[in-house]
Amino acid sequence: MPEIAAGDLLGLDVMRTWEFVTAQPIRSILPIYVFSGPPLLLLRLLRDYIGAPLSATNLFMATRGFTALLSLLVDYS
Repeated sequence: MPEIAAGDLLGLDVMRTWEFVTAQPIRSILPIYVFSGPPLLLLRLLRDYIGAPLSATNLFMATRGFTALLSLLVDYS
């Protein structure tokens, strides 16, 4: 569900599923922001200050790469 964070942090037009749009959502958005927020914020900084293009591939690779780095951190600690 990184598209929820991408919509909020990057201003993209995304479709929120019913778990997140009700008055009392049944799922928390916190884990999504913890694992997808840092790489998406880095992409936003690169887009805003350097003019780096924002593509679906960049979004995918940034979020998956960050998760892989966290996994390696856990493996080696």
